[in-house]
Amino acid sequence: MKNIFLTFLFLFGISAFIYSQNKILKPDRLKHQKVYTSIEDALNEPLKVYKLDLNFQGIEVIPEKIIKLINLQELELMGNKIKYLSANICMFDNLELLNISNNKLKFLSAEIGSLKNLKKLLVIDNELLELTNEIYELDNLEELDLRSNKLKELPPEIGKLKKLKWLNLWNNKINTLPSEIRHITSLKYLGLKDNKLTKLPSNFSGLNNLEELNLSGNELSSIPLAIGSLINLVILDLSFNKLKFLPKEIGKLKKLKWLILNGNLISHDEIQNIKKLLPKCKVIYD
Repeated sequence: MKNIFLTFLFLFGISAFIYSQNKILKPDRLKHQKVYTSIEDALNEPLKVYKLDLNFQGIEVIPEKIIKLINLQELELMGNKIKYLSANICMFDNLELLNISNNKLKFLSAEIGSLKNLKKLLVIDNELLELTNEIYELDNLEELDLRSNKLKELPPEIGKLKKLKWLNLWNNKINTLPSEIRHITSLKYLGLKDNKLTKLPSNFSGLNNLEELNLSGNELSSIPLAIGSLINLVILDLSFNKLKFLPKEIGKLKKLKWLILNGNLISHDEIQNIKKLLPKCKVIYD
């Protein structure tokens, strides 16, 4: 009986140690942690590594040995030569930030869906043609930056990212938005500059927290009446489209401070009408 008891205490102690070494630090503690900039230094004290910055180091494949960094919360891999995310990425249960911008990714591997604590995913300036379905399993994702890729569409599943606050899709080839985007009720910023949009969803209900919407540099010839439901919008950029007028519902945007209309086909009279609808808003036009 004594031996059983001692065995139990030993196993309990081991479990407690592993748990204590694998807990997520809160932001106020995380910001004071050392940033490691080489794998060698990090592997000398793996349990102390919460931040690893391997930016611009000519890396082609994520090294297998970094799976020893079980406490890793921030991983920076910007400006390398990575063509795919290796399966070992799924080992980082605590990862909250992953920056793989300026690489050569054409797709995101399914393993990315295992990063259940991920809050910030940056995949700027790669060669993505589409998004893997597993990305929509990132229940805690708050910021998704996919600027300067080759995406042609945004799947309806984007609406599953309920905690998303920042979505940036500048400089892609997207020609339409799924109506399901309205289900991202926490969204505050939506960037769609320099795409191929010809129309917008007819229903924006649900995007009540949206504060900035950038639609500059598309091919929009009209704006839906539903624009009036974006009641917390502060900045609306519609520059460099094919607009001739805006719906009177634009006047419902009582918090709008900046409306940018350069590079459209809007007449002087229409501009004056818009100004009357939005007397407290700065209207910028040609």
